[in-house]
Amino acid sequence: PLDSELEIFTVGLLKHLAHHPALWAYDFFNEPLYFDPVQHRDKTEAYQIVKKWQSLMRENAPHQLFTIGFAEPIEVFSWDPTLMPVDFVEIHTYNPLRIASEMHWYSENCKDKPWMVGETGLPADDVRVSYEEQRKFMIQTYTLARQYHSAGYSWWYYRDNPDAHVFEGQYTGLINPEGQEKPAAKEVKKLKDIPIPDNDHSIPSNYYNMLGYNNIVLRGKVIDEKTKQPIRD
Repeated sequence: PLDSELEIFTVGLLKHLAHHPALWAYDFFNEPLYFDPVQHRDKTEAYQIVKKWQSLMRENAPHQLFTIGFAEPIEVFSWDPTLMPVDFVEIHTYNPLRIASEMHWYSENCKDKPWMVGETGLPADDVRVSYEEQRKFMIQTYTLARQYHSAGYSWWYYRDNPDAHVFEGQYTGLINPEGQEKPAAKEVKKLKDIPIPDNDHSIPSNYYNMLGYNNIVLRGKVIDEKTKQPIRD
């Protein structure tokens, strides 16, 4: 929730940029799964917080859109993307073993509003990870996004930063430290011409065990405590 001082600042910012033609959406909370200071926040409370943010947008920046940057489907237990009153759902997905399964989940469960890939990427320095692998990763993830009817696709991020503390922060850019385009950067202009196969909405083979853990599968139904009816998986 915004304290009084931060709300004054936010309202002033929204009004100041309300007619800026280059600004089309606000992300009010980046990856609440990782950055919410309250662990296991009640879903009703999260909804009321987002409803307040939505009101600030409608009143002060009605011509721009409003979203949250969701990190993983397990945010459903607090910051439920299927319930949050945002204009569109914006997801962040990186792990190659999980991307198809995560896109499948959002496409099946967020049907009442558009969803898009707000962040994806693969670090490549052409030594530990080749530029060609990065280029192929872009094609594969873009193709999946189109198959699952994503409303958009965005790469994180623009230019390498060798001074960052981790490999992902150093070399996920599409421009190398010398300012030259990597092969993936040249691929961006060709993406729209990639033929997209029809998606039969089949569940990815690792959907229920995305990282290959040797855990036990339990089969059964989860019942809504009020209606006593099965809930969606």
